[in-house]
Order: sequence, then C-alpha cells, then structure tokens
Amino acid sequence: MELLKKISFYLFVAFVLFLFVWALFIPKTEISQKIAEAVKSQTERADLAFKGVTVQEIVDGIKYWEIKAKTSNLNEDKNYAILKETNGTFFEKDEPGLKFISPEILWQIEKKEIEMKQPFGFDARSEKKVKTLLKDRRKNIFALPLKNGQGYYFKAEKLKWKLKDKKISCQGNIWIRRDQVIGFADSLTSDVKLSRVLLGGNPYLIISSPQKVRIEADYFEVDSQKDTIHAKGDVIIKTNNSTITAPELNYNQSSGIVTLKDNVLILYKGSRASGKTASYNTKRQLVILKEQAKLEQEGSSVTGEIITYSLKTNKFDISGRSRAVIPEKTLGREIKK
Repeated sequence: MELLKKISFYLFVAFVLFLFVWALFIPKTEISQKIAEAVKSQTERADLAFKGVTVQEIVDGIKYWEIKAKTSNLNEDKNYAILKETNGTFFEKDEPGLKFISPEILWQIEKKEIEMKQPFGFDARSEKKVKTLLKDRRKNIFALPLKNGQGYYFKAEKLKWKLKDKKISCQGNIWIRRDQVIGFADSLTSDVKLSRVLLGGNPYLIISSPQKVRIEADYFEVDSQKDTIHAKGDVIIKTNNSTITAPELNYNQSSGIVTLKDNVLILYKGSRASGKTASYNTKRQLVILKEQAKLEQEGSSVTGEIITYSLKTNKFDISGRSRAVIPEKTLGREIKK
C-alpha cells in the first residue's frame, strides 16, 4: 500500500513537471493558429439556413424585385445571403418586368445588390410560353418562335443589379432573341423591363427574314417600344455573296426595313456600288441606293438617281437619269447587271 502511494506521488510530480516544461519551451503558435482558423471558419459559415423562401428588395415602400429560392444560407456577420435554385421578377413602378431563372444568386443585403450565375431571362409577356417549354426538356427553348416583336429571351454567364442605378448588367456569352433577330455579345445593359437594351463587346445580330443576314457593329441599341434596332460604328452587313458597309443603320422589326446612311457601300465580287443613303428591305431582299448612287464594274462606272441591288439574283439595276463612263477597251461589251 505504501509502495502504491509512492508511485502515485512520483507520477503526479512527473505530470506537473511535464506541464511546466511544455508551458516554457514548446511553441503553441500552431495550436493558436488552428484555433483562430476554426473561429474564422465558423464566423464565415452561414448563421441561418432556410428551405423554400421568398425574399424581396423593398425600399421606401417600392418593391424592386422578388426572388423565390428552394434553399438559402444567410451569413449575418458578412451580411449576405446565397440563394439557390431560384426564379424571380424585377419590378418597375409596381409592374412586373424581367423574369429570370438562376441556379445561384448572391444577395449583398446592405449594399442592396444581387449577382446571378448563368441567368436565363425573359419578359413578363413570355412567361406562360416559357414555363410550358421548361416542362419539356426535349424542346429547345432558344428555338422558340416569337411573333410580332413580342417577347425577349436571353442568357448570360453573369447578371448584376444595383439599387444605385436600378439597371441590369450582364457579362459573358450573351445570347438574346427578339422576334426574328438573335443577338450575340459580351456585355448587355438594360432597364428591368428590357425596353432599351444595349449590346456591346464584339456584338453581332443574325436576322432570318427570309435569308439569313449577319450584322456587325461597335454596339447595338434595341428599343422595344419603337420596335427598332440602332447600330453604330463600322456597321457591316454580310449575306451569302455580298457585303454592305455603313457608319450606322436603323432596323425596323415590324416592317423589316433597314435604313443606312452616311456613305453606304455594296461589294459583290468585282462590283462596287455606293450612295449616301440606302434602304434594305429584308423581306424582299432588295437594297436601294440613293443620293450620288454609283456603280463600278470592270473599270467602268455608272451614276444614277437610284441603283437597286437584288440579293436574290445578285444583279444591279440603274433607274432615273444616269451617266456612264466606259473605258475604250470595254466598248462593245455589255456592263454586267
């Protein structure tokens, strides 16, 4: 019994000495760092998690958007929420504008900003048709026919909205469709009703009416109220066989008429036609050059009041008062039309 007491005493003394040595000589930086990291990790974790939530941005009695999410995580320390599997609506003057679907949204609560990943957007007029198509995954929603200029559809890599300017800003691989026009761009800016859409960052349009036409420019402005598209800066229209260039154009989607101005040029093989203004009927596939209209072929030139170019036949027709300049070597040969 006495031996057991001595052993217990020596073990206790050894343990106390070990603690004393550990406190003096063994570094505890690693342990402290791990504790700090654990605290930080815990702080950054979501404080609250919800399922099946609806959140709204309402300021001074005005509702700007509403989002429904299957799940959400709220971080009170960082003052943000992550919403997943979402759908929602932007509002303007209490009226629904842009509808959207997004797999994930970051809501910066204090900043009053939201950022969506891979959003698919559409206007309120298209909601019923979109929801019907989304139920059938075999159908390609981006091939959905739109009539009479009604309805917008678009997708992007990222969408941002800020209360500060109340506009949406999209970036990356943008695809947008309205009526028979499909647009591609790296950036998109618009109000939440898509009444005025700006496309930038290497933008171009594809018009399918009836021949497929590609239009390139520095930027495009789509006005849904006027049903027009305005393009400016190095405008190029490419068809199957010809190229048309101009500083700017206006396209009326209802009539299918493209108006070009400020020195229009048509290039087709060896032919070159120009004029100060031009009207391009996309439905009839005719381009009409006016004001100092001129056609140059094989060294010859003809000026006239009107020069008409058919994209169907790739032929030129000159009407009104005209004047021809033909080199001697081409006399006796018919000018190609």
